[in-house]
Amino acid sequence: MSFPAKRRVPKCHRCGEPFERKIAPPRVERMKYDGARHDVLVEGVPQWQCEGCGITATDDDSDTVVQDCLRRHIGLISANEIREGRTALGLTQTQLAGLLGCAAESLSRWENGAILQSRSYDRLLRLFYHLPRARDLLRMIESDKAIGRVAVPGPRDPPPEGLEALRILTRIWDGSAEHVEHHKVAPTPGTQKSKERGSELGVWMEAQRRNSAAGVGWSGPSPKGTRGVDPARATWEPS
Repeated sequence: MSFPAKRRVPKCHRCGEPFERKIAPPRVERMKYDGARHDVLVEGVPQWQCEGCGITATDDDSDTVVQDCLRRHIGLISANEIREGRTALGLTQTQLAGLLGCAAESLSRWENGAILQSRSYDRLLRLFYHLPRARDLLRMIESDKAIGRVAVPGPRDPPPEGLEALRILTRIWDGSAEHVEHHKVAPTPGTQKSKERGSELGVWMEAQRRNSAAGVGWSGPSPKGTRGVDPARATWEPS
């Protein structure tokens, strides 16, 4: 009959008294992630404490809890959630790492709390666990290199005419397209020139005309000199 090994209790290097396992009081600790610093509430951290001189010490379990506090503060999937999601799908660490395109060693360290996954991998993990279609596509990428090379619009994406208007407006703003006015318009401030390159008035008029044709209302502010100007009477031609 075997018994579980008794956990070795370390002793204080200062006074030689044995440590006791305790939970550190909550504290706010400044931690760095993804190039930014965060004030994180750290709580529930186990530590060793000497009753004789009061000195404390931490270990790997303490570091894991601190990392979990940072994960919660940032909003990342926890180490347990990564492991539970993988096992629920019947995948090994090597298999999941291959589908995500990361090293198996990195995935192992995410699961044991040694390091935090990046935001990009965190989002990829969420998609992988939540959408069966995303898992299917990732499995197909190795055999079909054409997947993802062309964007496939969905019902929530902007309509093609809206995208075309944005492209034209970008060219106008950059000065690569000209505004040509084919009809006379009553002279108002800001509309004296027949051609305008990348002007605020030109961009506003094009947005009005494009949104009017698409049946979409324009909510942007009108620039100076647009009163009395009919956007439907102007066209845009590339230079």
